[in-house]
Amino acid sequence: MEAGVEQPWQLAAEATCPVCLELFAQPVLTACGHSFCRQCLEDVLGDPPRPAPARSAAPRWSRARQGGPCPEHEEPLALFCEPCAAPLCALCRVGPEHLQHRVRPADEAARELRVREPLCGALQMTMVSEAQRVQDTFEELQHFLKEQKKILLAQLERVSQELVSRSDEYNSRVLERESLLDTVIAQIQDKREQPELEFLMVRLHRPLGAVTPGEAGNTHVAPSACQGSRGGTGQAKVTLDPETASFHLTLSRDHKTVWLGDGRQNLPDTSKRFTGSPSVLGSQGFTSGRHYWELEVGKGESWAVGVALESVLRKDSLSVALGKIWALRLDWDGQYTALHLPPAPLALGEKLQRIRVHLDYEAGQVTFYNAENMTQILQFKASFTEKVFPYFWLWSRETHIQLCD
Repeated sequence: MEAGVEQPWQLAAEATCPVCLELFAQPVLTACGHSFCRQCLEDVLGDPPRPAPARSAAPRWSRARQGGPCPEHEEPLALFCEPCAAPLCALCRVGPEHLQHRVRPADEAARELRVREPLCGALQMTMVSEAQRVQDTFEELQHFLKEQKKILLAQLERVSQELVSRSDEYNSRVLERESLLDTVIAQIQDKREQPELEFLMVRLHRPLGAVTPGEAGNTHVAPSACQGSRGGTGQAKVTLDPETASFHLTLSRDHKTVWLGDGRQNLPDTSKRFTGSPSVLGSQGFTSGRHYWELEVGKGESWAVGVALESVLRKDSLSVALGKIWALRLDWDGQYTALHLPPAPLALGEKLQRIRVHLDYEAGQVTFYNAENMTQILQFKASFTEKVFPYFWLWSRETHIQLCD
């Protein structure tokens, strides 16, 4: 049999209406490329039946692979039902099972299948590759999120530690001020209980360590300071004593600058070291003569500078140790205070950045000047019987106290 020559039964099938199984009467061609009798098509479209399961699909596929006819109608399997993916004969096509399905010639479906098969393989490989890419991306995202979690937790821990540190700092300030207030209240109470004559005599002789009236905020340079300088008393070479520095203070290598560190340092707790307040003494002490030194506080706050006795209490808070300290302090709220017992607020009209501290040991005077214009700020009067050291205190990380040459 020559290839491409249609057999008579094939020609008859092509001229037969798949509905009435007769030769076409008024044949019409549908959009899908199939032919029907006009009346048959109208009858079918007027009342379409429900699709039925393709019960005979498997036997027909088996017979089609063997090249045989339809097992049900003994007709050639020349058609292919796309929804059922099954070969059909002309009679199967018009049955209720496939009547509403899209049907194509079997050889056309086979050619398309052969074309699609490598495409399906390539698509499957693409899907596998894409699935692997998605998996890799997901794993990278998981790794990234884990790293971000570690970073955020570390940042949160640092913030938490900073909050705890600041809370401790504020609590310490409150406790210190409460202690100072209790001391002042106790002193006031003692004064109230003194006999009037004794109280007046104390006021007449002026207590040691009191601020000289009219000297706080004086706009003239104190004669004693100028005379001391003219008399040959030069600037003392003051450095900071690391053995006295609080655990919370950090000193520069040349021992000329001090600031509040980020935390408690691991230092030996000796009898010289301040542990009750963030304080440090100068390395040089004085038992006679007149001396001065200058320092810079910049624009910082919460600092105090002055002098302290060698026997100053170092394991207690600043408020407890005030009896042996004479200093000028700037609080965090911008208030300047004469720091001794009792503390006295100062009304200064200028912001101090460079300060000169002058000590006259024999006269028992500690005087403070604005070193930029040599205006006297404050003067204490005391009576010294032991070694006196430069004293420094600070309670702000923004503040650096630097000794000047």
